Amino acid sequence: MNRKKIALLLTGLVVTSSMFTGCISSSDNKTSENNSRVAQEEPILKRASERTVTEYNQDSLNQYPDVAYADDIIDNSIGNEMRKDLNSFSTENQFDNVQNYENSTNKNDMNLSDGNLFDTTTQDYQMNPSDEIITNDQIYNFENSTTQTPINGFSNVIEDDYYENNLNQNEVAKDSENSLNLQINQDTKMQSNLYGTPKAPVEEGKLVGQVSVVKVKGSSEITGTKPQGVAEVSFKLSGDILKATHSSEALSTILQNAYEETRKDANTGYGGSPTTTAREKLQAALAAIFAPSDTVVKMIFRSNDGAVRTIPFKATDMFPSNSTAPDYVRRIIDLDATSGQTRVSRSVNASDMVIKMMIRVATPNGTNELKTNTDYTFVGTEGDANLKTIQVDSTKQELIGFTIPNFKTGKIPTKMEAKDDSGSVIYEATSASSAGTQKTDFYLSQATGNTYIDMKKLIDATSKIESLGTGIRFKSIIFNDTDKTINKVEVEDDRGTKYPASLVSVDSNKPESGSYLEVTGLKRDTPYIFTKLHITYKAGSENETKTIAFANFDTSTLAINNLPIRTTAFLGPQLALGAAHNAKVKLPGGLDVEAVKNDSTALRYIFKVDNPEGFVGDVRVNGLRAGEESKVEKIVDETSKVNYYVVTLSNLTKNTDYGFVILEIDYKDPDGKELVGRQALGDINKSGTGVTDNKTETTDLTGTQAFNVVVNESVTSKNARSTEVPIFIDDLHDNFVRIDFTAPKDNPDAKVVYEDGKLKFTDLKPESNTVCKVDFVYRSESSAEKSTTSEVKEEKIPKYIKISTPKVADLDIKTATVKAKATEAEVKFELYSEAKSPVKTVVVKEDKEKEIKSTWNKETNTLKLEGLTEKTEYKNLKVTFTLENGKTVEHTLDTFTTEAEEVKPTGKTAEFVSRVYKIALGREPEVEGWEFWIKKLENKEISATEFIAENLMTQPEFVDRELSKRTFVTTMYSLIVNREPDEEGQKYWERKYDEYRRTTGSIEELRIKIAREMMDQPEFKELVTQLNLKY
Repeated sequence: MNRKKIALLLTGLVVTSSMFTGCISSSDNKTSENNSRVAQEEPILKRASERTVTEYNQDSLNQYPDVAYADDIIDNSIGNEMRKDLNSFSTENQFDNVQNYENSTNKNDMNLSDGNLFDTTTQDYQMNPSDEIITNDQIYNFENSTTQTPINGFSNVIEDDYYENNLNQNEVAKDSENSLNLQINQDTKMQSNLYGTPKAPVEEGKLVGQVSVVKVKGSSEITGTKPQGVAEVSFKLSGDILKATHSSEALSTILQNAYEETRKDANTGYGGSPTTTAREKLQAALAAIFAPSDTVVKMIFRSNDGAVRTIPFKATDMFPSNSTAPDYVRRIIDLDATSGQTRVSRSVNASDMVIKMMIRVATPNGTNELKTNTDYTFVGTEGDANLKTIQVDSTKQELIGFTIPNFKTGKIPTKMEAKDDSGSVIYEATSASSAGTQKTDFYLSQATGNTYIDMKKLIDATSKIESLGTGIRFKSIIFNDTDKTINKVEVEDDRGTKYPASLVSVDSNKPESGSYLEVTGLKRDTPYIFTKLHITYKAGSENETKTIAFANFDTSTLAINNLPIRTTAFLGPQLALGAAHNAKVKLPGGLDVEAVKNDSTALRYIFKVDNPEGFVGDVRVNGLRAGEESKVEKIVDETSKVNYYVVTLSNLTKNTDYGFVILEIDYKDPDGKELVGRQALGDINKSGTGVTDNKTETTDLTGTQAFNVVVNESVTSKNARSTEVPIFIDDLHDNFVRIDFTAPKDNPDAKVVYEDGKLKFTDLKPESNTVCKVDFVYRSESSAEKSTTSEVKEEKIPKYIKISTPKVADLDIKTATVKAKATEAEVKFELYSEAKSPVKTVVVKEDKEKEIKSTWNKETNTLKLEGLTEKTEYKNLKVTFTLENGKTVEHTLDTFTTEAEEVKPTGKTAEFVSRVYKIALGREPEVEGWEFWIKKLENKEISATEFIAENLMTQPEFVDRELSKRTFVTTMYSLIVNREPDEEGQKYWERKYDEYRRTTGSIEELRIKIAREMMDQPEFKELVTQLNLKY
């Protein structure tokens, strides 16, 4: 055969291949509009082996030809129409007839026509930047969210971010390290393929097909009352396996029937109770193929921290039946991943259909299931070789290619409780004439349209609701949001108005205690009837909003809530003892300190006051006699919104009652008016039986009663190299001297300072458990009072603090140096090593609430803060970095104070100085220097020529500038006569530059010589004369 014939034959083969693969040039078929549709509908797993695309790279062609795939061209109008139909579905509001109960004669009537008692339809809303949630240990920003319907593979499955496995099917068929051959064989065994162990080759004639994994979605599920991580694996089957029969029907036919049944169900929005016969048959067939006898073969998964979990390879878990997991069976066909289609009526080959499998266990016990919110890698399988037999209708064949890409399981949904004095008041309504089913161990993901909280029981409960002026705190409604999934909470009233709500820590020292629900933004002295609670959370890849009704069940009638709760009128803050008499106060950081301590010459109290709106300021002491002293230390609990005041009175008279002392507290009213409240010490700490009174003792306190240190002796740090440990130094007579610290041998670089009531440790070793000894040195009271020499006896109280540090964060911060001005500050971050992932966003918050405007410079690792208040101390600013890889790193800035706002000079001379500075040095002058030069010039102590040539041009900032000849001339024109040079002038001074360069000794001398000659011209003299300055 000659070359011409061979060429013609090859051309024909290419054309034929293109026809079969559906790769058709748009010049012969479709327009660019079709190509746009293809891009939108492209399947997650591209069938590279089935498509041929010719790429043109000739220099004469600047773009690729338009290409359309015949098997993917779909009329988008059909899909859009169906989406519109789906969007029109909504649940009828069963409480419409009672929402405006004041105008209704049958307030308690309920419509149960579709079984949904409470309407959960809410309008989409945008997150406000100011909205925030207070969690058990921090306040964090909301994210924009939309209401969505979860796709539950099992009961209460929450989808998480998924990793698409874009694999070529031909590559999948190869023996990859962690892929698994499934033997469809009654006599032989499933190959055990541990990670890195070579598999035995498939016996000739035994290969019946392959498994092609398309994607994996990490999820979480509540099984009974326990959460577990879940992997939802979407895959395809191809080859002769599709010819295998189950219940006398080919698998390909079973798939086709299940696909058609799923498509019809999806077109109704998965509503109602459709027929699932075909999908149940598919579930049974898949269970028979993959694990017909529920053997003890196990899949091995390894998490990022190296922990290993083994999951049984069981049909009942991976392909559960309709009786145990109806939601999974209903969505066993993954329409979204099947050839890139969603609810589109068209024929699909069985080999293109994407099927779902669930990796989870039926009965989690805390050790046998995948953990939530964890990254996993599939390693392989293990088990008794004699118990690995699987079969499909007695065939003896094998499937190849089964593997699971890396994935991350979903977060734990928030656990929620609402209780009165006797138990849970969360119910699932079943009819309008009964209370329904009481819910305990309730997770937010389990809420339905019929879930409600019995408001009557809450209101009747003892001390379960607190009115806070402009807010209401429900101490009986508690959220345990372990993985911080909640990002917005709102409470709706009977008028349809929504109010923001926060989650306030029950005990800031015990995150596991959860958070109260607190409604904010209310009017004072106003009744509110709350009807709905809206909670937006993100346990998986998407935000989801759940709505729980507030209702009342009275004898035999269930109705929407109509009981009001009234906010209080404004009252000034009232100081109270931090704890009951002779008890201990729990300060922030978990420090237990006695509320009152009496000495012969000193009294020490810990008072507290609620400060939910931030109106309360400082406390002062009035009424002491000459020589008597007072000291007040304020401690703010950010999460519970309570201020604590440690008040110490010293140099007092023995055996004297000081109940007459007045405490003054600064605060602002709702209009911002500054006021002062006054309370007598005797009115706060009232006398009575068993009460520590306000009277000094007749004898001195000694030892640790006079001086003591309270500190938590076991600390788990959030940072790898630093941590802050709260301490309380109980020092009645101001005897504290210093702390002594020697770094432990296993952490030799560790350092510590005492500042702002905290021990601040730095340079710790990551991933370590270190015991640090800190000695608190103080003067013994007796020697402090009686010593008549300069020598004072010192004693020590040793404290041993165990510090556990985590591994190094992806952004490993060494130092953060703050340079503050009046209304802005610059923070320079120094890193131990290069960041593992680039910084994506930075958020700075003051006291975990108010966000401060900031700009991150990735080139210099510098953060600019703007909008600060002059002459203000900023403490505990928290910087949260979100990295490109999704991880977050927090850093607390050291305390800094902004400067006073400097008033810039004005006037023509000021403008002249400023202009010259900006052109010569590239910056505006400092105010002090600015005023200095103005004074010198206006008093004619210096000429304008001397100011420029002998002062500014001799500064290193100007001398070190790299200016070309042309740029220098242009710069001098702007500096001296405030204009651009004309062409003739530019050339003249460039010639002068070349001439003088041969005779001057330095670049500085050259520049000044030319500048002086330029300033000797009439134009500059005229400008100086107009400014009334000395030439």
